[in-house]
Order: sequence, then C-alpha cells, then structure tokens
Amino acid sequence: MRELLRLLGWSNTKSAFLAAIFASVPLLFSNAFLYGFPMGYAGLFTQMAQQIADANFVLPSMSPFYGPGGIPFAYPPLGLYLLAVFIKLTGKYSQRNSAFPNFP
Repeated sequence: MRELLRLLGWSNTKSAFLAAIFASVPLLFSNAFLYGFPMGYAGLFTQMAQQIADANFVLPSMSPFYGPGGIPFAYPPLGLYLLAVFIKLTGKYSQRNSAFPNFP
C-alpha cells in the first residue's frame, strides 16, 4: 500500500483525509435520501425563503407559521435569499435535489 501511495505521490495524511471524506459522504447525505422533507430547522428556513420568493424578494417582518403568532424574521438573510432565488428559478424546493446535506 505504501508503494502505491508513493507511486501516486500521495502522503499518508492526504490518503487519510480522502478516506475520511469518502466515509463521511454517505452519512452526511443519508437524510436527503431517506426523507422527502427538510429535517430539523431546515423547514423553518425553507418556509422563510418561500415567503421571500412569494413577496418578490421583499423581506417580511414575521413568519406566521411557526409557533403561536409566528416568529420575527431575525435571521441573516443571505442564505434565505439564495434559497429564494433557487425557489423562484425552479418553482419548488426539494431536499432530494439539494446539493448540501441538512443536519437533524
């Protein structure tokens, strides 16, 4: 094995890093393939991004669908605007089409 790593020009550190990445990718993306809905707080952020997209990118003051009376829009909006652009371009949000894992 060491000879193969030497022929490829890889160090032990580089091969250990790549092995860790390959081992963790199925764990990170398993929620995206097991569940058809956003897990954890991703549902809240998806709802907020949907509201921004529905309001033609005007930032609302409240999100009425979480808790009694809703919650204020007190989150940094950059990620919400990026998701809102994705929703506007595709017309929907699907976690199965997401490029990034959602952590529970």
